[in-house]
Amino acid sequence: MKSSQLVNIALLILMAATPAWAVYKCQDASGRTTFQEIPCAGANQGGKHDVHPASGNAPKPQALTGAGAEPPVIGTGTPAAASPTITEADRLNNLSARLAKENRLSTLNNLAIGAAQGEILRADAQCQAEIESVRNRKTLADNSLAGATWEQSLSAEMQAIATRCDTEQRRLQANLDRLLSEKQDLER
Repeated sequence: MKSSQLVNIALLILMAATPAWAVYKCQDASGRTTFQEIPCAGANQGGKHDVHPASGNAPKPQALTGAGAEPPVIGTGTPAAASPTITEADRLNNLSARLAKENRLSTLNNLAIGAAQGEILRADAQCQAEIESVRNRKTLADNSLAGATWEQSLSAEMQAIATRCDTEQRRLQANLDRLLSEKQDLER
């Protein structure tokens, strides 16, 4: 590989890794061209080149200007500190974040919240059906010691069902509350 190609590759690597800086193109007595960060020594011919990171085929960054802000100074070799710029990558990241937020909000409104509310209603209906089933069996107990013992065990079973259902309802309600809170945060 030729030395000029190595220099160009090294220069490209440095450009990609760091922000803008000045590079001097110098020519020695034998006519060989070199690139360096310090001005050329002596009578060597050369010139200063402002180097910026490569950005592919992306358009130049657009300046965000606030009220009364001055436009950035171009061609002076110093970055315009007065106004921040938005690069194409930043613009795409912002767009991606906005679309992700809108997508999540749509999912919450159209699917998740309705499904959570439906799950609460389904669990409540299932619990009521289980308790009603045990209550119906309780009416079959006769008026004897065995019937009283069986009725007491059915009452304990109903209490266990009610406790389990209460725990499940609390879990489902907490999930719904979390989804509603996330929706409120996204709507701000």
